[in-house]
Amino acid sequence: MLEPTCSNCRLYKAECCTTRARKRFKSARPQPVELPGSPIAPDHTAMASQDETRGIESIESRLARMEERIEQIFSAVTAATTQSQETPSLVTTARSPFPVPNQPPDQPLTHFDIDFNGVLSQPSSVTHPIDLAASEAPISDMKWTNSYPHLPPFEEIQPIIEHYFTHINSLMPLFSQTTFLRKLHDYYASECQNPRKTWAAINIVLALGTRLPTSPSNDLDLQNEDGQVAKYVSNVQSVLSELVTRDVDLLSLQVLLGLVIIFNSLKDSSPAVVLIGTAIRLAHRLRLHNRDHQHNSPDEALQRSRVFWIAYLFDKDICIRHHTPSVQADDDIDLDLPIDMPPDGAGNVYAKDGRFLVNFFRLRLRLAHVQGQVYDQLFSTRASKITPQERQRRVALLHNQLECWRLTVPPELQADVVTEHANRTTAFWLCMTHFSYLGCLVMIHGMWSHDAEWRKRLKPSTFGSDDIDRPRSLPPLPGGWKYCVHMSRHCMMLMCRAPLSDCSIWTNGCAYFSALIIILANLLENPMHKGVDDDLQLTHYAVGIFDRMSDASSIVQMKRLNVVAAELDRRARLVVKHVRQFIAVNGSPPLERHYHREIDQGSLAGLQWDWGDDGVEAWPNMDVSLNDAYSSIIFGSELPGVEFGPFDNWMETQMGKLFSPPQFSTFTGFSG
Repeated sequence: MLEPTCSNCRLYKAECCTTRARKRFKSARPQPVELPGSPIAPDHTAMASQDETRGIESIESRLARMEERIEQIFSAVTAATTQSQETPSLVTTARSPFPVPNQPPDQPLTHFDIDFNGVLSQPSSVTHPIDLAASEAPISDMKWTNSYPHLPPFEEIQPIIEHYFTHINSLMPLFSQTTFLRKLHDYYASECQNPRKTWAAINIVLALGTRLPTSPSNDLDLQNEDGQVAKYVSNVQSVLSELVTRDVDLLSLQVLLGLVIIFNSLKDSSPAVVLIGTAIRLAHRLRLHNRDHQHNSPDEALQRSRVFWIAYLFDKDICIRHHTPSVQADDDIDLDLPIDMPPDGAGNVYAKDGRFLVNFFRLRLRLAHVQGQVYDQLFSTRASKITPQERQRRVALLHNQLECWRLTVPPELQADVVTEHANRTTAFWLCMTHFSYLGCLVMIHGMWSHDAEWRKRLKPSTFGSDDIDRPRSLPPLPGGWKYCVHMSRHCMMLMCRAPLSDCSIWTNGCAYFSALIIILANLLENPMHKGVDDDLQLTHYAVGIFDRMSDASSIVQMKRLNVVAAELDRRARLVVKHVRQFIAVNGSPPLERHYHREIDQGSLAGLQWDWGDDGVEAWPNMDVSLNDAYSSIIFGSELPGVEFGPFDNWMETQMGKLFSPPQFSTFTGFSG
């Protein structure tokens, strides 16, 4: 029932005039008029059929022309490919584990210079459709290669890849060499199944192989960063969103961890904080943190385990360097540590006489565990409510645990002699490891925390005070001071002897600055010890390094820290000079700290010492903002703690007590 427009029957109290709807009358089609003399009337059904047939034929004709043009395009591409394959390629005469593919990768498939408009404008003569499924390169891959930069020829990148697997991947096994070389060969032979990810993986290996040099440099250039590395990293970043959102697999995680390693060694390492969090979540998504490897081959299970442990390592290292919570909880791991002697020798370190010394990968993971424990027990948010007595107990436990780790380092690889017994590759990685150890040690003892009252002894006001009783009112040096000075001296000697690169300088800069300040403070406190001249040489070299870092950096905090270090170095030299002159004249040393009053105070004018409440912020790129200036130069935070929780049980059951520290009755290595 259809109703017409309302007649307001209720309003006027009249009958509703709704009527049943009627179908619209269709007028009959006009009948054709039969002309006089027509023998037969026309068949209208046949005429309609003929019109329909002509329309189908027109569509088929257009489709045939389109298919012909498509086939001409593929013929032109095939001809160009054949011509490029006939071009002779360079063949290396030296024997190498990286064979040159049979088909030299001059350019990606769609990078050939073809006039497609000219091809499309040619007349059509082919009527058979082309079978797109039979094409060697899928259409999606062709579109991708046309949108992304192609890689250099294989002969150009081969030395970089060899360098990476020989000097870098051998100690930090991010990739399986066999698997990667197979993917590399397939990519350059245009047989790769996942060209995007393989392209990104090749770029990240090239970036790592170029960014992490292991040869010493006499002309260290901190001003100009390698443009080629930036290009490789930019290539990887262009597909980063796809790597972490579409078809995530182990290769995606490996590429992401490669970016973490790169950014962790740059001036601005803050992107590494975000990337490592993403990497850990991808590892969880791939179930790398447990023993879910029954469906994988032994080689694949080994590689999955190694990739997870690398993610764990950098998660804990970035956690303590940037003062941010780590993502991976220790009690959520159900894996064994890498073995000492893996079949492929990954991580093994040998002496010059061929003796096996230690597995570096396993050694570095144990230090990463201690780094995570330091943050969780002393610097986490939940640790802010513990008592001072509990904090002291945890400091003692963590110091013993860290010292236990140091004792597992072979004598030939200790910080003071490692350059004499290790090759350049090993020295490069162990140098960063020893500086990570030093940073962890300084953080345990709270050298730069809010309650580190000893910092007041470094204020310029204490140097020139005329108050005889002033030195007696100064706070004491922190516990374990001599031990921290001893280890700082060893690490500074290591920086002078180890191979230098901008990578090692920026990576170790935080702990290196910490060591410099500790040595300078010790010179101000004890300018008559036996190693004064050696310490002055170390500080002179370090101040020169920080001058170059300050010139290369645009970060204001970096420049202010350089001013503080240079002024402390100047004052330490004045103190040593004055004490020696005093002894030469009087035959005996001056009273404790009274020699500071003889130092000229005029040079302090205009200097921003920033030892007060609004002073120097944290080390550049560290995500921390504190009020107490000098306390935050390196690690800037209070020393709280956190309950141990189930971690001890996990250590004993899952790790075979590999991480469990011995219960020392006293501080190990403490001499003052």
